[in-house]
Amino acid sequence: MKAGIVLGEFVEQPPDPCRTGEIPLTYGCRSWTAISQGELSVENIGSILSPEGFVTSVVSFQSRTVGTGGDPMRVAVGGDHAGLEMKNMVAEYVESLGHTVVDAGAYEYDALDDFPDFAEAVATRVADGRAERGLVVCGSGVGASVAANKVKGIRAGLCHDTYSARQGVEHDDMNVVCIGARIIGEELAKEIVTAFLSAKFIDSEEKYVRRLNKVLAIEQRNS
Repeated sequence: MKAGIVLGEFVEQPPDPCRTGEIPLTYGCRSWTAISQGELSVENIGSILSPEGFVTSVVSFQSRTVGTGGDPMRVAVGGDHAGLEMKNMVAEYVESLGHTVVDAGAYEYDALDDFPDFAEAVATRVADGRAERGLVVCGSGVGASVAANKVKGIRAGLCHDTYSARQGVEHDDMNVVCIGARIIGEELAKEIVTAFLSAKFIDSEEKYVRRLNKVLAIEQRNS
């Protein structure tokens, strides 16, 4: 089982019970406390932090690995006034999964701002390599996906379910996901983000590569 983000220290006399959420953190002849995100197992963390499985003195540590959010990436995040609150929540959640957030705005509420500006800001950061993936939040997500797809190299999809968020990456190499803050709630948004960031394009399947190349050829012919 993969570990989540772990921050804490070994202690000789931990609080009783020594727990993080519902996971007991007692190992060998010593106990330790931690703050975690994602999947966590005592055996896994013990092997990371101590080859013997326990410690005999107080030791500070910091281990940063990713659980449910895939390999660490730079993720561009943006949203207009309609998506600002959810965009900020999503940014914090992306960081909790161990990724680096590239914040493309908005940075404050402005009822007169326009979604194409933020969709472009996210898309260009992905297209030029400043980020590996992008997330855009507007009212419905539709306008953001239309705008983001105008940037060469971007394959943006509107996703309001986890299957599409994962399958869009695995089959179509989707690199930007768009969601509507007026359509879905925060918990579903988190699940969609997790599915999107943990998925990888299946380049071992010839049919997916063939179809992607056809999409890229359409883009090239119409650039």
